Formats: sequence, structure tokens, C-alpha cells
Amino acid sequence: MTDDLAVIKQACADDFWRRQIYTRSVWEFAVLTADYKTSDQLLASVDFIADHVSIYPLVENLDGALNELHRLANLAKTELEQCAKSLIDNFADQKFKSSYTDTFELHYCALKNWLQGHTTQIPDTEALALLTQYGLKDALNGTKFKANKTYTSDQRKEGYLADLKINTAAFDALAKAFEKITLMLRRALLETLRVELDKRLQQLNVMSFDNLITRLAEALQGENGMLLIAELQQRFEVAF
Repeated sequence: MTDDLAVIKQACADDFWRRQIYTRSVWEFAVLTADYKTSDQLLASVDFIADHVSIYPLVENLDGALNELHRLANLAKTELEQCAKSLIDNFADQKFKSSYTDTFELHYCALKNWLQGHTTQIPDTEALALLTQYGLKDALNGTKFKANKTYTSDQRKEGYLADLKINTAAFDALAKAFEKITLMLRRALLETLRVELDKRLQQLNVMSFDNLITRLAEALQGENGMLLIAELQQRFEVAF
């Protein structure tokens, strides 16, 4: 028996990191390590999740998600210049917050350089959201769009953005896909831990207290569950 699985878990996470990260292109490597720079950090992001907890979404193909992200990045690249120009032309009416317009060029350049392949440095959250529907709506100055008898503040903002005719679809999809990549990486590690940890414990002839709980739970749900319940009731008056 052991109550310390940290070393074994870390070894599993390190192997996962080598398989999933080290074999990638520079572009994919940068995407996958944008939020978690090391296997230790990635493990810490899922290590608190108990074995019996159901996790959503289900495990998906990481290669397919990266290919889709690359496709969306290329699509956003073709839309970038026109969308930015249309937006900048409307800055003069001061409907946008100064915090957005003052930093627009900085974030635009970061996004442009990444989309055009001049750098693998992932743009920060503000740059990725710069031309999304959510980002633009949040950038509008609330004092300019106060609710009236006909429309709420949100409705007035949405109407204004609709009049600008800026197509945010490519940037909306890109931001969503980018966010999903990190989620899928964490999900894949968790699934690997649930499979590999048991294998390694068996190889080492070691069992954890969590294993005892999990295996008992599985046995109680199995085809001989009622027999096991009857046996436990004979042995123990109370179980916690």
C-alpha cells in the first residue's frame, strides 16, 4: 500500500508530455504550451480531479483539433486587414473605450504577426479577442449605449456593431478553437493518467487507498454486486 502517488503520476505526465509535445512542429508546440509551459503545470491542472468523477467533454483527437485551428488561423488571416480597417474608420465617433482604441495597434500587430507566421509567439487574450463579437461588444463604451424605452444597452451595442458590417465569424471561431485546444490537452492527460497509473501500480505491485475505493465501487456496480453487498452486510454492521 502507498498513500503517495505523486512520483508515479509525474512520471506518467512526463511521458505524456514527451509524446504529445516534443514531437510537434514549432507552431503546434507554441499553441499547446501557451497556458501550461511544463508537464508539472499541466499535471497540476487536473491532479485534483478524483477517479470516479465523470469528465466532459469526452476525449477528442488532438491532431484533428490542431489541424482545424490551423485552418481557422488561415481564414482569419484573410479577413484581418479588412476587418481592422473597417473598425479603425469608426474610432473617430468615440463609441469605443479609449482603453481599446489606445492599445488596438499593439494587439493588432501581435495578432497579425502570429497569423502571418512571422512569429510563433501566441497573442495574449486581448489580442485573440480583438476582433471577436464578444471583444468588440465589450470594447464599446457603455455610457454611449445606455438603455432606453425601446432597447436594452446590449441590444443597442449589437445594433451598432451590425451597422458596422464587420464579419467577426472567423475570429470568433478561432478564439473558441484556441480555447478548446488547452481543454482537450488537459482532458487527454487525465484519460492517460486513469489508464497508465493503474498499469504502473500493477507493475510496481503497489496499490493506493484511492484504488481500494475505486475498485470496490466498480465491484459494487458489477454483475456480482448484489452478492458482494450481501457479503459486506454479513461482515460489517456499518460502512463509511
